[in-house]
Amino acid sequence: MSFPRRQARPNPTVGFAFEKPTRQPVENKAQQRRSLRSETPRRVERESVFRPYVDWLHADGAVCVVCGESITERIQGAHVGQGGTGKTHGSIADTIRLCGDRPGRKGCHAQHDANGTMPGFFHLWSRVRLRDWDHEQRLAHWEAFRAWAGLELQALAEANDQDLIASSAKALMECDEAISVRIDDLRSGGR
Repeated sequence: MSFPRRQARPNPTVGFAFEKPTRQPVENKAQQRRSLRSETPRRVERESVFRPYVDWLHADGAVCVVCGESITERIQGAHVGQGGTGKTHGSIADTIRLCGDRPGRKGCHAQHDANGTMPGFFHLWSRVRLRDWDHEQRLAHWEAFRAWAGLELQALAEANDQDLIASSAKALMECDEAISVRIDDLRSGGR
């Protein structure tokens, strides 16, 4: 492996028939090759449009869709759908509200990720039944978010702070548009 040098070294092959090319010194760090891992992964940048949806999932008053647990600190976003059910490749838009573990009891999120092997609500469910339930829950969550986003935009319209209105409204509208595309895709037979 070779590294860029700040000072050019003398070329010992000068005068040969096929002399070795010398590397020019790098002048500043901006020209150096970026590391393989950037500061912000592309997936995080790509899915930043769904940030209002994630904030809504964990907002005050969030309730687990299975057991009705309403302690906000225990509500988690469970990945469902393509690349979901506990996998790291799922999109943050494909998350639903499920509760985390409680003292002495596994939460609905852990039961869901166990694919029906753990006693509880999802016990002995087939993969098809779990997939269909996930499909219905994603649609229900997206529709509920879109309704909340409409109410939030109305509340922002009544506020006096123009900078807050502009930034929040833009983020909510972008997220709403991205989720409406996902709803259309899911209803037309997509995953």
